[in-house]
Amino acid sequence: MLDEALELLPRAALQRIVGRYISLDDVRVDPAASRRTLLEDARAFDAAARAGDYYQSFNVNSKTYMDKSGAVRAMCRSARRFSVW
Repeated sequence: MLDEALELLPRAALQRIVGRYISLDDVRVDPAASRRTLLEDARAFDAAARAGDYYQSFNVNSKTYMDKSGAVRAMCRSARRFSVW
């Protein structure tokens, strides 16, 4: 429901409501993109994660423990649709 409400609000109104918390570019759906439901997106994300699409091996030590691999960053970008942060 919220996903549909975001599409109905004019960009200026949405900017006033959420602009200081999140980037509007992260919540606006590309109109050219396929119109999958949130559940379909969640299932696709789950399937990709279980298939190892976001796995990347890297060494963890005192210098790299705070680093995020490219795969982790890609997973975070994909998961944004499911979060409010």
